[in-house]
Amino acid sequence: MDTPDSLPDLDDLLRFFVALDDQWLRRDGLEAFAARSDGSRLDTVLDAARDPWTQNRVHRHAAARATPAQLSRIVAEVHRRTDPFDRLTALARLLGRLDGAERAAAVEAAITDLPRIPDSDRSTALNTLLPRLEADEAARAIRAGLAVRGGRGRQVTVIAAIAMHLPEPVLDEAARDVGTIADEGTRATAIQRLSTGAGEARITHLIAAVDTLRDPLRRAQMLAGVARDAPARLRPELVATALALLVAEFTAGRREMAHHWALHPLLPLLDHGQVAELAASGCPHLTDLAAHAAPETVVELVAIRLAPDSGFSSLNLLQDLARLIGHLPAGHREAATDDLIARLRPGSWPDTFAGLVPHLTDEQVDAAVGRAGPEELLVLGPRLSAPRIAAAFDAAYTIGNGVIRTGLLTRMVERLDGSRLDEVIAHMSAIRDPLTRFDALDGLRRVVPADRQAAVTALALAAASAVRGADMRAFCLMGLATDLPADLRRTALERAATAIRAIRDSETRARRWVSFVPLLPTA
Repeated sequence: MDTPDSLPDLDDLLRFFVALDDQWLRRDGLEAFAARSDGSRLDTVLDAARDPWTQNRVHRHAAARATPAQLSRIVAEVHRRTDPFDRLTALARLLGRLDGAERAAAVEAAITDLPRIPDSDRSTALNTLLPRLEADEAARAIRAGLAVRGGRGRQVTVIAAIAMHLPEPVLDEAARDVGTIADEGTRATAIQRLSTGAGEARITHLIAAVDTLRDPLRRAQMLAGVARDAPARLRPELVATALALLVAEFTAGRREMAHHWALHPLLPLLDHGQVAELAASGCPHLTDLAAHAAPETVVELVAIRLAPDSGFSSLNLLQDLARLIGHLPAGHREAATDDLIARLRPGSWPDTFAGLVPHLTDEQVDAAVGRAGPEELLVLGPRLSAPRIAAAFDAAYTIGNGVIRTGLLTRMVERLDGSRLDEVIAHMSAIRDPLTRFDALDGLRRVVPADRQAAVTALALAAASAVRGADMRAFCLMGLATDLPADLRRTALERAATAIRAIRDSETRARRWVSFVPLLPTA
């Protein structure tokens, strides 16, 4: 590891991690080696993983590469763990590699551990274990897992969390008893989980459970979820009740993020008249309503958003208008787009405007160009003529921020003919700061034609090698190495290794070696 301009020896690097005093860095280094080692080197990793946290991370990777003897060793170490949840989840991850008596013993140990796991972790343990079991094993695991200490309410909570693994009668009984869950938030979550794929009997029980919820928003959200899976004859009443709850909230002037959570599952179930009712109630989520509204309602939504006394913040006005315009009927869209363009200023264009660009008239494109800075001209790129693109390219050079300037030039290269590529390369190569120069050239090399990539990549490598500060230099070289051809990749890695050796702070140096391990060639 001390030879300049050479890759570190893998065994030397592994010994470096084994000898580290910092347990977290040691664990990270051993985990990195477990993901790429086999044979005697993997034995060394397993020998060094002595505490449960390190073993957990190491075993997860090592099992896929282990010999039968090494796998038996890993299984034995897992069996010796004292925490039942940790032991069960580790055994579950190993089951795919085990067979015969070894697999049977692991399954038996996991099932035996289930009742010992705290009720709060029981559903997580079951969902980890059950997909890896045969049908008869799963049935035994479910019986063991449902032996909870917190009463029927806690048992129903677990049943709801593992509903995908359980038969219909068990879920129907749980729906009947969901009201026994004391905490309202937990009860609502159980209702949500049990409603998926429910039959009429279960839906009936869940509707009764929803009525026990005090929070009107939570009740509306749960009714919408139940309505989604309910038989057609029950759905209208459920939707109408949820809608009435939300309309009452909005009419009272309450506008909170929780309203959006309740509104989102309900909207796909509403007809145009019900969406119009929400719009009239003062619902603030206009762009969500527009996606489900009749064209005439969208016209009203735009008017609401533009009204000076609407109570909406002006901060997201342009973003909202751009989203609403896409839902307007053709006769209103052009005027609304003209109004939006008239409000645009350089540096304040909404991200959603790009979706409107293909639908602009030529006159609207010309109007937008007059209100665009260099960045916005790039948004209009697909509709710009060649002279306009050339002008935008020239304007990019006037941007004071070097990162924005080079980023725009890189994106414009794809729209211009090759005649200006040399100009861009020369501009980026002349950047004085090596880090900024590297960032610019690294971005450019990904978009230039294939016959120019080697030359631009060589410039990027030279820039990365000149970055000041050993840690940042190593970071740039390692990032560059990930997708280089073999010869340049080795050069970049050798220079990165040299930079890591030059890092003075021992912790920072060790962290860089951790990141370096996955990049090293296997041999």
